Amino acid sequence: MRILAILLLLISGLKDKEHIEDLFKRASKWRVGSAVTEVESARDTIRELGDSVILYLLNKHIKTDRTLELRALKSIMKGKHTLYMKALRDYINHPNDTIRLSAIYLVGELKDSGSIPYLLKAVRDTSLRVKLNAMLSLGKVGDTAFGQVLCKELKESSKEKVKIVALRSIADMKYGGCVEEVINRLSDERSVVKYAALNALSKIGKDAFRAIVKGFQGKLGFYEIYALLGIVENDSSLTTEDTVIARSIFTRAFKDNDPAKRILAVRGMCRVLNKRGKEILSNWLFYERSVDVRYEIKRCVDHE
Repeated sequence: MRILAILLLLISGLKDKEHIEDLFKRASKWRVGSAVTEVESARDTIRELGDSVILYLLNKHIKTDRTLELRALKSIMKGKHTLYMKALRDYINHPNDTIRLSAIYLVGELKDSGSIPYLLKAVRDTSLRVKLNAMLSLGKVGDTAFGQVLCKELKESSKEKVKIVALRSIADMKYGGCVEEVINRLSDERSVVKYAALNALSKIGKDAFRAIVKGFQGKLGFYEIYALLGIVENDSSLTTEDTVIARSIFTRAFKDNDPAKRILAVRGMCRVLNKRGKEILSNWLFYERSVDVRYEIKRCVDHE
């Protein structure tokens, strides 16, 4: 059926826009249930028709704020051919904000490194929406050579949204070049910024772990312990030495009077257990009075 559709369109010299639009309409449906096959077939057909058809659909539908249409464009453009990618990058400079935002979103989803100069310019845009979306796409492209652009925004901007998006993009990039600045955000007065920093640190992983440990002075705060927990949960590249240090820190944190810190300590210890781990946790359980902390210890011991 799909081959027949291709032949018909080729015979007509690709002038039958009605058929092309029908294909795109089917390519833009929700990919659920019985529609999955229809959607994938339509997208495959469009790709097989070639770059000129994809360029036509890009030019026709780039001015859209419909998520399904953008997803369809993303799928059919995944080959990243020069013809339509050049047009897409040029749209980042378009005077219409809807078109610009669609283009910025697509180059990020396609991880198009060729769009980086355009995104860097958009990061400096006076429109906050354009700026934020450009930062997000820069993070998705993932070239750490430009991580300092995000760090600069994190450090210098007074806007909460800019800080959150900078942290999210640093997390996407797994960029460790400004880990100290990310750690500083753990003391931000806004909780949403704190949790964005926690997420970034957990993604950065080993470099963040070592920076937190290096900056350790006396007693770690709740969010520093939380950050270490996120790292040991997500980074499998921690060395034996790192896990020894982690066990030491979680053991010290368990001696804190704050039950919330002790819960984090138990969860952290549970992730870096050695052969004596169960014995240590059993000792903690024997002396622990908090019902919530005891629950965490039992859950770890029973699971292990």
